[in-house]
Amino acid sequence: MKEYEIVRKDESEPTLYEAINSDGSILKFTGELVARVSSEIPEKERYTEFMLYLTDFNTWILQGVGRSKVKGEKDRFWYVVTSDPADFLDKILGDDVSRLAKKLLRDSFNYLRDCDSDEE
Repeated sequence: MKEYEIVRKDESEPTLYEAINSDGSILKFTGELVARVSSEIPEKERYTEFMLYLTDFNTWILQGVGRSKVKGEKDRFWYVVTSDPADFLDKILGDDVSRLAKKLLRDSFNYLRDCDSDEE
């Protein structure tokens, strides 16, 4: 079991996930893990992880974790919940990416979300 996935009691139950903030708040939801990436390499003492979810209610949840292997430092957790992919794109891409590139990514995510809705 991964730290962001809660065990299902029965295979017919939807998978329940958790998103965590550093203030201790926990958001529980059902949906699917769309992607998970990490910048971890052995030489780095700090790295970042992102998990992107599409909930059963067609909202996106981006979980970010700033990890540290430094003694005395704690991992930092945050999440973004949105129906507009631009919100989490701004969080992870910042101002260094052009508006056009962000629009391309936002339109792509909206298309994927709509495709997922059409299958149901």
